[in-house]
Amino acid sequence: MVKRDVKRKNKKEAPQPKRYHKWHSEKHLSFSAANYIVFALGILSIIVGFILLEMRSMTLAPLLLVIGFSFLIPISIIIGIGKGGDVEERLKESGGKIE
Repeated sequence: MVKRDVKRKNKKEAPQPKRYHKWHSEKHLSFSAANYIVFALGILSIIVGFILLEMRSMTLAPLLLVIGFSFLIPISIIIGIGKGGDVEERLKESGGKIE
């Protein structure tokens, strides 16, 4: 007769160690200082556009809103794509720690 390893319901199992997912080693989108600066300019443009819209500026307000929503925010996401390197290399370059 062969003994089988049967899990008991009342027996607690030891927690499994966390394993890195597949995406940890693949190339990944990470933002740099340039991304954050352009993003902040986009947000500033949008805020100023809405303030001018409240003041009934019908020429400058829509222009600032279109520039913010259509150009600055998407450009802030696109900047730096294709630089290469994986996450660990880019963290080492920026001085970050891998936990």
